[in-house]
Amino acid sequence: MRISLIGLLSSTVALTGCGVPITGPWDDPAKQIVADPATYSSERMKVGNLSRSVREKLPQPGTEALGFKTLKVSASLHTEGAEGKSTDSEVESTYINDQDDGFVRGITHQTRNGLPYFFSLDLTYRGLAPFIEQSGMTTALRLPGLERAREIKEWPADVRNVPEHGTFTFEWESMYYFGSSLQMSRRVTCTSGDNYPASRFMPQVPGQAVDMTCTFFNKNGIETRREKLVYLRTYGIALTVELTQASAKSTVQYKTLVAE
Repeated sequence: MRISLIGLLSSTVALTGCGVPITGPWDDPAKQIVADPATYSSERMKVGNLSRSVREKLPQPGTEALGFKTLKVSASLHTEGAEGKSTDSEVESTYINDQDDGFVRGITHQTRNGLPYFFSLDLTYRGLAPFIEQSGMTTALRLPGLERAREIKEWPADVRNVPEHGTFTFEWESMYYFGSSLQMSRRVTCTSGDNYPASRFMPQVPGQAVDMTCTFFNKNGIETRREKLVYLRTYGIALTVELTQASAKSTVQYKTLVAE
């Protein structure tokens, strides 16, 4: 989504083309995001930009070490629309671990026919729950919509270990800035399966992996999207392999992974 690699691709693309002027709490043009996403991400996609009430409920720096400082992946993305139209894209993502607190900054670029098409920036907890998200069409001249968590209502215990056959739920309130601000309720429930060698996912990945399914619900308890992910225990991050929404279903085929 978005979450991690493909998060809100379908819904965000639909919104970005609606012609509504976009404003947000940060006055940065879209061209800055495209021209220098690393700098923009380091300034905007960080725990320090969340409200104090949210920060107080999150893991503190140094308490949840991840197995990387920078993780780069490339993948092919295939999307089947609800009306039968399919599209194929190439995706490159960089995940940055700033302070070993379980939070990861994600920077993703998507291309079609070799040309820039879509970007997304986010701050997620281990690739599972998004706390800041901003994404849109690369060629758009307007500032893309932004969603940011404002109040945590539920934080699962011991989620850092992702137990086999476990179930845990994140729940929070967020603000969505798109022309005006809108308060939204978010809930994500994730379940995990059996451990298996991570080399089954990609030959070069060490340690164990576990398949996960995360389901997103709105304030009325209605399911809005479902993600299948692979949680890589050596790195402590989940990567999306399939995203299902009412408008489309996307699958991801990973090609490279480099951890530093």
